[in-house]
Amino acid sequence: MSEHKFYLKPLPAAVVFQKFIDVLQEIPTVTTILDLNISTNLFGKSFTRNLPTKALVENGEVRSTLASLQKREFVQLDSLSANINPHRALTYYARENSPAYIQLRVDDTAPDFVSQTADILHKHFNLCRHDELIASSLPENEQRVFRYAQATISDFATQAAKLAQSAATQTEEFTRLLREKMTDLDQRYQAKADDLESRYKVKEKELEQREQKHVELVKEFDARSNTLVRRNLLAQYQKQIDDQKNWQASQTTADKRRIIHWICLPTLALSAGWVACIVSKLMNTQQFDWHNLLSFTPGTLLFISTAIFYIKWNDHWFQEHAQAEFTNRKFAADMLRASWLAELVMEWESKKQTEFSPELVNRLSMSLFEAPRMQYRSQHPFDQLQELFKTISRVKVSKDGVEVAKEKDNSK
Repeated sequence: MSEHKFYLKPLPAAVVFQKFIDVLQEIPTVTTILDLNISTNLFGKSFTRNLPTKALVENGEVRSTLASLQKREFVQLDSLSANINPHRALTYYARENSPAYIQLRVDDTAPDFVSQTADILHKHFNLCRHDELIASSLPENEQRVFRYAQATISDFATQAAKLAQSAATQTEEFTRLLREKMTDLDQRYQAKADDLESRYKVKEKELEQREQKHVELVKEFDARSNTLVRRNLLAQYQKQIDDQKNWQASQTTADKRRIIHWICLPTLALSAGWVACIVSKLMNTQQFDWHNLLSFTPGTLLFISTAIFYIKWNDHWFQEHAQAEFTNRKFAADMLRASWLAELVMEWESKKQTEFSPELVNRLSMSLFEAPRMQYRSQHPFDQLQELFKTISRVKVSKDGVEVAKEKDNSK
């Protein structure tokens, strides 16, 4: 709900009542008055509810009330109200120490009704502003003072409006200049930032190039240093291998085999002398005596077994030396091949920037640093006879001859 006040000059009670009834009848959208009340210093009255607006003047209660007010000019009208509907009402107030006014209460959705009703009220009551109403009630001298004060205030308001307009104009101009200055500063700052950014990117790119070049130089230096170290080590290995090419046991180790010579050589000499004596005795005896064979057999067996042991022991010693010599030669060749392969792989990866083929590396490094296997093994005829005797499972001697049976090979 909203309330609207309209001030008017003081009028007699009968005139106010008559004009109020005329206003209610002239409002086009009002057809019925829900409530109509009047309050004076003499009486108060509530009229019949739901009064038609077209018949207000002919209504008996209205006519009698108007006649009573016209006869009694001393009657003072305090309030006069009419409820048009639950959301709209029109009320007249005239109280002591307060100017008379008409209050219009309507809902917020009826702005056209307010303006239309205000025009009708002004038509009948000749409405005025609050300050005019106050000035009209003052004495003449006070009215002149009031008008002077009003003119002064009006002039002050005009000057204040001009100052406010000037301040607004200056503020707008200052804002415009400030905006232009800020725009110019932003542009200069952005240009400076773009220039610094471009220079920073150039410097960063140069630094990356220098860093990349430095990394490449370090890699190249490391490669050269590693290559030099490998070549120095390879030279040392080759020198050490060359020194050991004609390998032979130390004198201490060689002295340890003397006991074999001291035992085997005298044994061979004694057994040979023994056999020679027996043979000489047999040669000088005209009649054969088989007892001489008994003394001949041990010497012969001792000589043969000692000779076989001595020959096999020397053969094994020769095989060990030959194996060590062949191993040293193969190790020297493997060192050269491994160094060549390492140089090939590193040079390939540094220049091609790709990984060397693992299959090719496996093929090129096949049998590196593997000791050669000696396939030769010397065997004495007694060893072959011994292996042959191990395979015989049965020997049968009969009148028909000697029958020998061999064991079956279960591994097949």
